[in-house]
Amino acid sequence: MTKLNGNATFNYTVKVSHGPGVNSNITVTGTITVFNPNDAPVTGVDVTDQLSNGSACTVTGGEDATVQPGDNTFAYNCALPGVPYGQLDNTATATWPGPDPGPRW
Repeated sequence: MTKLNGNATFNYTVKVSHGPGVNSNITVTGTITVFNPNDAPVTGVDVTDQLSNGSACTVTGGEDATVQPGDNTFAYNCALPGVPYGQLDNTATATWPGPDPGPRW
């Protein structure tokens, strides 16, 4: 059995082409800031987000959140079915349970 040592040089050409392309995984992402002006945290806060075309949005940590005094940030991600044509509006909402009014007589 013969063993060869040394270097070898190989020359080759690579040709690359592409198709027409496809738009996919189109998303809108960002941060929602909720300001709590109180001196105490507010519990049970739900932070939601929706685009005007009805696209589903996910708000990280936005369900049953505790909002501390001052600014609180929540990341959001909205999946789009395709490239939007025209303006899209984005509406973020923070809701929380109100105080129990007690029995009404």
